[in-house]
Formats: sequence, C-alpha cells, structure tokens
Amino acid sequence: MELNALFVKNAPPGKYEDGNGLRLVKRVDGGGQWVFRYTVLGRRREMGIGGLTAVSLKDARDHVGIPVDGRSGYRPDRAEKEETARCHQSAQGAD
Repeated sequence: MELNALFVKNAPPGKYEDGNGLRLVKRVDGGGQWVFRYTVLGRRREMGIGGLTAVSLKDARDHVGIPVDGRSGYRPDRAEKEETARCHQSAQGAD
C-alpha cells in the first residue's frame, strides 16, 4: 500500500509499509518515525530516517530512492556515516 499524507497524519499506532523499503512506525502518543529496511548479504538491516515532524513523506521517499545492492555489501547507513566523517575532515583541514 502506498501511503498518503492524510493517512500518515491520522494513522493509528502500528507499522505501515510504503514500498521500496520505506516503513512508517506510528506510536500511541501520535508521534512516529520513518525507517528504511533493506537487505545486505542476506541480512535484514534498518536505518532510521527521522521523525514525522522533521521528515515529510516526500522527503522520506526521496531518501530511500538510493539503490541498495544486497550482493555487494553496500550499506547506506555506513555510507552516510562515512560521508559525514569526510565532510568533517575536509572542514578541519580547511582551517
């Protein structure tokens, strides 16, 4: 089932799949978070994308548009951390 903004806002607590590994996890208090589920080398992985107040449905879908190659061992969560570390190193080197 593909989610829409109205459903995301009014959904009862639970887990809802949008497709391409994107999952909405709604809590009892009305809050929720976006989770990206993918498989690498036969193992299921999950990467948090952000909370409902910070990340819209469109932004979450854009975020999971990254292709995941489960056979090569590419992990988007590690790639994101490595990119952040490279940015920090280059910023420190510019001082």
